[in-house]
Amino acid sequence: GKGVINALGSDGKVTVFMSGTGNANGLAWAPDGSLMMAQMGAKRIGRRDESGNVTNVTPPGPPLHTPDDLVVRSDGTIYFTDGDFCPIGNALAFNALLPVYVIEPSASMLVSAGNISGPNGIELSPDEQTLYVNGFGEGNVWRYKVAPDGSLTKDARPFVGGLTRPDSLCLDAAGNLYIAVSNGLLVVRPDG
Repeated sequence: GKGVINALGSDGKVTVFMSGTGNANGLAWAPDGSLMMAQMGAKRIGRRDESGNVTNVTPPGPPLHTPDDLVVRSDGTIYFTDGDFCPIGNALAFNALLPVYVIEPSASMLVSAGNISGPNGIELSPDEQTLYVNGFGEGNVWRYKVAPDGSLTKDARPFVGGLTRPDSLCLDAAGNLYIAVSNGLLVVRPDG
């Protein structure tokens, strides 16, 4: 279908939060309380405000493949991956070199921060000075240095390598990185 976002209540009940999401995959809360969505099917980054209205926040730039995951910095800067994944994209293209993008607040253009093979999961460190991005096709997790203005510089070597199809990423308050891989969950300390 066109995607559903469910909500898990404190009582343990699951309800539909939103339907017709444009096949939203990655979700993140923005500082203003709106829900940001990597909308694979709609091929855009969408914002759902507190009243339920959804708008496109993707500035002009190259056409997107299947926006997969995103994270929002405390100043509203959005970082997202644009893979080429099912059910919308090309299942055979998960090794393709595709960009990691930056959308700065009030951006007039979409900015690429470089390519990764099958860009997928993305996460900011607790201090917002490091951005982690995994390459599903290549089996690596990359680190980007985040400048005060939000721009990115990719490390020359992978932070973690030899992974089997790394997908989603998550960080805890101590900076430990949780990586979903094909055979389970890998936890990596900030020092690697």
